[in-house]
Amino acid sequence: MSPEKDQQTFENIKQLELVSQIKPLSNPKIFGYYDVAYTKAGSKQDGAPAGGVFRSKIGRLIFKTEGLEQNLVEPNFVENRVAFELFGCIPGEVKLRGTFRIFGFPAVPIGPKSEVTLATTYIDDRVRLGLGGRGSRFVFRRKSKEQHERDMGYWGVGGLAVVTNIVSTICMFLSARYYQSLGTRPGMTASLYAACALLFCFNFILRHAGKKCERDGWEVAPELSEEAKSFLKGTRENKTENVFGKSNS
Repeated sequence: MSPEKDQQTFENIKQLELVSQIKPLSNPKIFGYYDVAYTKAGSKQDGAPAGGVFRSKIGRLIFKTEGLEQNLVEPNFVENRVAFELFGCIPGEVKLRGTFRIFGFPAVPIGPKSEVTLATTYIDDRVRLGLGGRGSRFVFRRKSKEQHERDMGYWGVGGLAVVTNIVSTICMFLSARYYQSLGTRPGMTASLYAACALLFCFNFILRHAGKKCERDGWEVAPELSEEAKSFLKGTRENKTENVFGKSNS
């Protein structure tokens, strides 16, 4: 996000926080599934406001972020989730579960040992705004349970196949090292190393091709034209014309 857009987003957040509302934690709309759509570190914040070490500069190089969620479930359960790709191909996730309660100014204490407090400053049908105890700002975008389950499947797609393939790659690499140590079968050694390289590349194909197929499955079928609807209706009534030009009626 550009600095200009980031500043505009921050200004929009402050405007929404001026809207008079009942206590957000008393509002039943607070419950639901949310993506972390925006974060802005406060002046007292050390590290990333969401995701911890997994979202640090080094962490993002190793653990590519696939998704960030904070879900609030009745009566008072909270779940923070970080979905990632280890080295760009191995899917994984970290979850932190706990409970929340009203604590002074409407807030959500997260984690059994953490003293992080997240105040809910605004909520509607689409977004929930949060203000951390260290001044960090959060925008949570609401999504349906179906979208949550879809994202869960997407984040983990191909995981078992990739892990199995990586184990095979490691075994083949160890075999290549063994033959290399013998020094008597250079052709076999070279073939095994080449196979390792191919298997390693195949991990990325498994993961990212699987993700593309999963995304393609989300596409909604286009609305049928009136001609198509009429044709399908005629098919059910056995009154359509076949490819040979003879009526079926």
